Amino acid sequence: MVYCIYPFSLVWTPVLYGITQFVFYVLTLLLTRKGKGKYNYILARIMMGFNVLLRMQTIFLVPALAYYFGEKMGILRFFFKKVHLFFLAFGLTYGSWPLRNLCYGKFIPAEEIVNDKHFSEDFVAYMFYIWSVKTDHRPQYDQLINGDPVQWPKASYLHPGDSATLARVATLCSNCGRGFSYFKASAGLIDKPIAEYNACTKEIAETFDRLRIEQMKNNSFHYFIIVPLGNLKKHYLNFHCMMKRVFL
Repeated sequence: MVYCIYPFSLVWTPVLYGITQFVFYVLTLLLTRKGKGKYNYILARIMMGFNVLLRMQTIFLVPALAYYFGEKMGILRFFFKKVHLFFLAFGLTYGSWPLRNLCYGKFIPAEEIVNDKHFSEDFVAYMFYIWSVKTDHRPQYDQLINGDPVQWPKASYLHPGDSATLARVATLCSNCGRGFSYFKASAGLIDKPIAEYNACTKEIAETFDRLRIEQMKNNSFHYFIIVPLGNLKKHYLNFHCMMKRVFL
């Protein structure tokens, strides 16, 4: 149930990407809360359009915002007199992007993310594994790309041989993992990443996948309950801090 209501296995995104979306989200909240002036709902819809353009999942807030203004202005008055301006404002921002893509013969409702270099199978397998034992991929990520000794959480050690397995996979990640090599190159730690898939990358992915499945089978309470609850707590604290900044 926890997995369904909070999909915590999200791909890491650049900080700037998240902050930009947050700015438009805050502007939407402020304009909605202000509630005075006939153009507020249009400006809020424009900001909401930018917000959806940056984070497609926030499109579910659109009907909530429409309902809010409908209640505030009167449902009948809103939908018969203002609804065209409401959706026109949203279309000017978000709608222009899929329309532009249709002109090139391809429907892309949001951004099209293609990155098979950094997010090679070795790095993706690591992310899914580390999220099965804790709520964050750091500091293990930093230790791996810097070649430092990795401090795996206690939940990682289920069997006597796990210590040796984790030590070996950490060495492989630091030395020959394709995805990890691109992150190391981006951080300026090496001059040239590993361009081609190799046996090392495959072994890393298989090892982390196996360890994650073992967590699911042999440490199921921690996998299905403790970690998701930790993510919910982290999500709540972040949301609470954001609301305090907006409304206080």
